[in-house]
Amino acid sequence: MSHIKDGDAGASITGKTGPMFYIAGIWDSNTEYTKNDYKCPVVMLASNNKYYYLKDSSSRGQNPSSSDAWGEADNFAAVFTKVLFSEFAKLGSFVIN
Repeated sequence: MSHIKDGDAGASITGKTGPMFYIAGIWDSNTEYTKNDYKCPVVMLASNNKYYYLKDSSSRGQNPSSSDAWGEADNFAAVFTKVLFSEFAKLGSFVIN
């Protein structure tokens, strides 16, 4: 096993920052999903209630469960909503009533 020591050619204390995952909703075959250095869509596939993230730079019409363009997001849970009303909700240390 080789190690790179600080000061060696190619050594760096900072690595490349990966993209931020964002919720893109329920997968739609007519929508074009795009990934870049800064953002990566995560979709839910309604037929199996699983979540997938885009591995390729873009995808349109490629079913996430059967395409190499998508990867399954394990241990992922989300609620998709436009508006949520909740009585006595706790947000951080604030109680909304």
